[in-house]
Amino acid sequence: MPSMPKSKYGGETKNYKNWLANPEDEKLYNSRRWRNFRLSYLKKHPVCAKCTQPAKYLDHIKPISQGGNVWDLRNLQSLCPSCNGRKTRLQ
Repeated sequence: MPSMPKSKYGGETKNYKNWLANPEDEKLYNSRRWRNFRLSYLKKHPVCAKCTQPAKYLDHIKPISQGGNVWDLRNLQSLCPSCNGRKTRLQ
């Protein structure tokens, strides 16, 4: 029986670059405290800070890896997927 090419139908896995500058930060972003904080912030700030789309991401304006404070509200902004992706690509 013929088989499908693996690369087209998911037989091979791709290595995606981790978006975290410091892999240790993954513990923070998976913590219950961060998830609850993120949901609370997005409820209060549901619109993207860069455009008028619904926000899905809570972004650190100054990245933690560059000395940004994790919990400082002045260092946070809500972003839509498009604006978050654009910012991530530019960093």
